[in-house]
Amino acid sequence: MISVFLLSIVMALPSPLLDLQKKFLKVQGFEAQFSQKAEQNLFPGHPDSAEGQIKFKKPGWLQWSYVKPEKRVMTYENRQIIIEDEGKKEKINTGGPITFEESFSFLWGQPDLKLFKVEAMDANHFRVIPKKSAGLQFKEIQIKVENSLVQEAKIISSIDGSNTLHFSNWKLH
Repeated sequence: MISVFLLSIVMALPSPLLDLQKKFLKVQGFEAQFSQKAEQNLFPGHPDSAEGQIKFKKPGWLQWSYVKPEKRVMTYENRQIIIEDEGKKEKINTGGPITFEESFSFLWGQPDLKLFKVEAMDANHFRVIPKKSAGLQFKEIQIKVENSLVQEAKIISSIDGSNTLHFSNWKLH
């Protein structure tokens, strides 16, 4: 009975997400380059593009290292964010309904189905939508998968606009 239930869940997942899950099954971490483009009207003078590297290590360490437009490192572990910016280090405890790691768990094929609804868009795209959007900065993330790796993620903001991240040069550990 339980195996039939689990099989029905697996069969309901979009094929690009299943491809990611297979690829990352035995992976303990990864690194990838990213470029980011923001489309928003709320802060017109704010830089609209960035570049850097993302690193992830199981069981819950995620780091975004920006090199453009300025150097900044944001490390997420559990519900704490450490921001290193121009020699200053700041620790922030996040108390939101979803951790930053949970928000980006689609990168390694593990969005929490208790927190997110997952929908197929087409053969290479799926989206994750928070089941409870209160207090979140995004209303959905649209993901493009090629060769069983995320190539693009478009984060649709809850307030204004979107952020599109392009990923390349994946290294799996």
